[in-house]
Amino acid sequence: MCKIRGYFKNSNGSSLAMVLFLVFVLSATALAVMALTGSELVMSTVTSDRSKALFAAQAGAEKVAQKLDTQVGKIQDEARVTSSQVIKKAIDDRLPVFNEIIDTTDSNNIKVLKEKELNDIYEAEYKYQFFKLLLDWIEQQTAAGGEWDSTITHGVQHIVTKEGKDVIINDGSFFYSLIRPNKSEKFYSSIVDTTLQINEISSITVKSTGEYKSGKYTYKRSILAEFSLLTESVNDNSEIPIIYSKLTKVKVNKDNKPEILKNKAIVARKNIISVSGTVNIEKGNAICFGYIPTTNGTDIDYNADGYKYGGFMAGMTRDTWNDTNLGHDNKSIKNSIIDAIPSMSDFDFTNLPGSFNIQEGNAITAAYIHTLYSNANSPSKINIQKGDVYARSVKVENKAHSSEVNLKNVILTDDLRIDSNNSTVNIGKWDGGEAGEGMIVGLNPGDSASGYDTSSAVIVSGDSNLNINGSLYIGGTTYFNEYKNITDNKMYFSGISVLKSGSLPAEAFRMWDDIEVPSKEEFPGNIFYLFDNTRDKNGVPDADDYIYVNDPIEQQKLISAGFNYKSKNESQSDESTTVQMMMGSQTRPLFNILDRAMHFKWIWDNFWKDDVGYYSYLNSGDIKIAYYEKDSDGNDIRKTDKVKGWCFGAVAANDTVYGPYGGFTETGNEQYYIEKGMRSLLYRNNMNLFVQEFEQVMDVKPAKSLTDNGSASEKKGLINTEVRPDEIVVSKSGIFLLNSSHNVVLSGGQVNSVDIPREDGYLQGIIYSAGDIYVGAGTKFKGILIAEGNIVFLGGADISYDENVVDILLSEEPDAGRLFNYNASEIILSNSSIKTIKKPNVKNIKITSWKEEK
Repeated sequence: MCKIRGYFKNSNGSSLAMVLFLVFVLSATALAVMALTGSELVMSTVTSDRSKALFAAQAGAEKVAQKLDTQVGKIQDEARVTSSQVIKKAIDDRLPVFNEIIDTTDSNNIKVLKEKELNDIYEAEYKYQFFKLLLDWIEQQTAAGGEWDSTITHGVQHIVTKEGKDVIINDGSFFYSLIRPNKSEKFYSSIVDTTLQINEISSITVKSTGEYKSGKYTYKRSILAEFSLLTESVNDNSEIPIIYSKLTKVKVNKDNKPEILKNKAIVARKNIISVSGTVNIEKGNAICFGYIPTTNGTDIDYNADGYKYGGFMAGMTRDTWNDTNLGHDNKSIKNSIIDAIPSMSDFDFTNLPGSFNIQEGNAITAAYIHTLYSNANSPSKINIQKGDVYARSVKVENKAHSSEVNLKNVILTDDLRIDSNNSTVNIGKWDGGEAGEGMIVGLNPGDSASGYDTSSAVIVSGDSNLNINGSLYIGGTTYFNEYKNITDNKMYFSGISVLKSGSLPAEAFRMWDDIEVPSKEEFPGNIFYLFDNTRDKNGVPDADDYIYVNDPIEQQKLISAGFNYKSKNESQSDESTTVQMMMGSQTRPLFNILDRAMHFKWIWDNFWKDDVGYYSYLNSGDIKIAYYEKDSDGNDIRKTDKVKGWCFGAVAANDTVYGPYGGFTETGNEQYYIEKGMRSLLYRNNMNLFVQEFEQVMDVKPAKSLTDNGSASEKKGLINTEVRPDEIVVSKSGIFLLNSSHNVVLSGGQVNSVDIPREDGYLQGIIYSAGDIYVGAGTKFKGILIAEGNIVFLGGADISYDENVVDILLSEEPDAGRLFNYNASEIILSNSSIKTIKKPNVKNIKITSWKEEK
């Protein structure tokens, strides 16, 4: 025990040293552990900050992918539109590359002969346009200041909620830039110009750099992302779609043709003339503005003879052949024909009949539709049985004896007039007694300020017949042209809308001149009585419905208005006829058309109808007017008790006189104005090649030009005359186009002495002439004839508008479309759905590489 104590006693200093050493070792170890822990903490913080920088770089790369995918989609759409337009135009221009690929023989069903080759063309054009647009876009993005400029930073943040408040945590920022487009060795050319080439861009590489700042340190990391475009493989569902469309059919666009190419067989700025035969228009409208005679170049000469008017001219006389106003370019029609056809110098340009037969179509003109010469052996005829007639006047001139005119619906701004003998005009269908009905609408009720010079009416002056099967809406009145007011030289207007024998009724009034005026109760016919329609209770006026003009108050009205009147106690001098009493001054009219109509109706009922002498002055039996109603069994009953429709003036027909009140199926002018508005609109629409407003139909010249000046910035008309002038262009189907700056001659199978292929004997094509068109006897033509001057038929001819002919020519010959400022063909992508993957998350780009830049 003592030894042990001794030992510990002897070892006391060493133990202390050991303890102290152990304490030192433990302290050092603790310090080392603490230092190591701090170092790892710093390292962990740095790693986190670098990760945040990488996170920001990835966020930038993902944003790049989104933007690139959206932009590529836009470029794809634009490339599809552009390439489709290029191919459409290339097909219109008939580039040789399509010769063995597309068959255009049938314009209604143009066939694709080699679908794969056509799709290959479409794919190549699409890719050319796509890569061209893509390169243009890349150049914009890499320009300084663009969105892809690497100096522009974008923040990355997230929001956390602490103690109920949103706190924004900064996660760094990023910027990105487009490194390069990766081009392959493939290139694509435009179908229009193969020298224009572009390299395929197989992919685009983009760099996105993320930043994170921690204290005084900034950490950066970058992502390189490569995106492929237009991947062709579709075996793997991860691939992107094939972008180009599949073209399967091409057809002619028939629904958008210019108005001048729609259902028009003949169009002339001046006149359409037929001599020595019948112009048979099988289908299509015939339209001309027509020549209107003037006093000074701007004002219509209302006193001009009907032979001075152009329009549709059936037959010709010596004077009309030689009238330079009716010709073109200050030449008479005769001289122009001889210049174009020298062999016609021996032709007898004197009195010749002529005829029109329009089977399915309208006849429209601002001038006249008239027969100018006719005889019993070769009568002139105008037959328009199915279509409508729009004209200033329909007339049978005084040398056109034995003419025959058969029309259906007739819309006039002036008169229907027959001045010849032994002629017949039928309105509506009269064949076999059938009850097909027509219509006459006289659009002009006259202007009292101008003396009613242009009001619409129906006059049969010659020993001829007029048959109207249907309805009448006549706004104007006839005139007694042999009697004029001394002060204003105006013709007296009668108040009769439909009248036989011209001025003869005026002569009947003169029969009262030498008769002493009877008492008031007898109401002599040579005194005007003002009709008071407010007193008419039953539609049949009697004496009590008239105001006696010899009343002092009415006398004063007459005197103040400048009327001559015959009082009860004095005779009328020879110098002041009773016609003035009946018709009055037109400068200050006291009695309107309706008042005059009812007074004339009263004169007929009370004095003339039972008197052979007076009856012969009216001769109303040569005008027949009827309409039809169905009976209870459905049979047509011919009705003549009233006139169907309504007229402002009286109607002398069917051996009687119909007055506006009680003589018509309608009792007022409301329906007249409805018909006037409707027919005026149709008139304007049918004449829209020459006018913009209906009022311009009444002008002396067209308000619109058919041609333009060739300027792309200012088109003035429908026709571009600079397109291949004076060259006959024949398409592969044998259909021809001619834009001529001179007169054109069609004869047999020749156009201007050039042989043209015919189909079943018909020439087929479109002709525009800046002069006249002369059509020889026996010519057969399908298509459209258009002339700035006259179209003259020198014998019988068969003409027809043929839509198929027009469409084939427009599809086969690009200049046909250019002549009418029209893109004729349309490409139909009937299988235009894009080949795509049935997967909702398919994108326009594909990530082919995504890695950090070291």
